[in-house]
Amino acid sequence: MTTVVKIGGERLDDPGSLAAVARALAARRAGGERLLVVHGGGPRITRLGERLGLRPRFAAGLRVTDAGTMELVEMVLTGVMAPLLVGALQAAGAPAAGLSGRDGPTILAEAKGPREVDGQLVDLGRVGTPVRVDTRLVEAVLGAGQVPVLSPVGADGGGGALNVNADEAAAWVAVALGARSLEYWTGTAGVLDGGRVVAHLDAERARSLIATGVIQGGMRPKVEAALWAREHGVERVSIGDADERTEVEAGRWPW
Repeated sequence: MTTVVKIGGERLDDPGSLAAVARALAARRAGGERLLVVHGGGPRITRLGERLGLRPRFAAGLRVTDAGTMELVEMVLTGVMAPLLVGALQAAGAPAAGLSGRDGPTILAEAKGPREVDGQLVDLGRVGTPVRVDTRLVEAVLGAGQVPVLSPVGADGGGGALNVNADEAAAWVAVALGARSLEYWTGTAGVLDGGRVVAHLDAERARSLIATGVIQGGMRPKVEAALWAREHGVERVSIGDADERTEVEAGRWPW
């Protein structure tokens, strides 16, 4: 069975952290686990965008992505972050291959379109949501004994690219692969409520924590994707770091 690991961009931004992540993944692969990695790259996208005069905008934890920002997103995710992680994995002894969700295509997506956020209609631009995942390409890489490193850039069916939230992409890939486990590596403790880690999170409590603003920003799409994956058959889903994690319970999520 396969484990899908989604690694946040903040975990890959520091050379020391990147090397530690690669060593941990390589050790698990050496122990017999079949791993697929989906990665983010938000901090680097933001920094490079600011250098180019593109100020970041977010709505409900999602990056508003116009055409210019989409070019930047794809350049950083597929052209910078994936090679960094592939190189680190290989240095740690784990053969790896970088792929984009556009390759194949593996992730076929459609634009989310305008959505209401805090009572206002926001056009998210080239932000996409998966509609289908074709696992043949990543299965071929897994079958060759390598670790697929997947950039969350989707194909829109017309030759264009869409910025797919990495948390959502990881959930869809995990479900399509029939993965046993989905892990979100955040670099911090899991979901917090009142400063304490929520050990077990079900849909009812998640809805309450979202409504009260406890779960917000980038944690919101992560929690929603995790609940969706559990509802659609992934046996174990967790959010957090090596020491403290939130285990996500199965239960109907109003996606």
